[in-house]
Amino acid sequence: MEQSKLHIITIHGIGASCYPHYPLINKLKEDGYDSDVFIYKSRSITLREASNLLDKFIEENVSDKVILVGHSAGGRIALLSEHPKIVGIITIASPIQGSYFASKTSFMNIYYGPMLLELSEPHSEEITIPLVTITTSYLYNFDGRIWTEEMKHKNSCYEKHIDNSFHSGAQMADDRIIDAVKEAIVYLNIN
Repeated sequence: MEQSKLHIITIHGIGASCYPHYPLINKLKEDGYDSDVFIYKSRSITLREASNLLDKFIEENVSDKVILVGHSAGGRIALLSEHPKIVGIITIASPIQGSYFASKTSFMNIYYGPMLLELSEPHSEEITIPLVTITTSYLYNFDGRIWTEEMKHKNSCYEKHIDNSFHSGAQMADDRIIDAVKEAIVYLNIN
């Protein structure tokens, strides 16, 4: 029986663009993976609504096994996805335990929409799909305790930390993030 290929889908965060994901997408394609960016209107829907749209996207566009790569709120969307083709999830700088920043700036939901308020709360659903968490902090030698701890999940089977990585959509174009994602894909594919 022929083993199915892996399809990697990246998911951007709130108010972010898909464009910073293309360096990663291009590297993954060079490595032989099919890869796409899932694009959604982050300022007008909830995490669950975005997750439902992601499941529909997978059903309509992917025939292979899927690994989801979610940046920031995109990681929370990935954690809610329930499509049976998903064999692994990689979160990057995702507020899994709830976002301290979102809780202190909830007034910004006027601009960022309902998803921002949801991110102030921890992800509470159980994870059964293999999960890799990539945590980041903003400054060299700064443990970023508040933010880094937000990014961890008790069911993570593999963790990687990257220092001095400012939280924005541009993180996805950082070579260190790209290398960490590629390493995580190999880990998920072997285990």
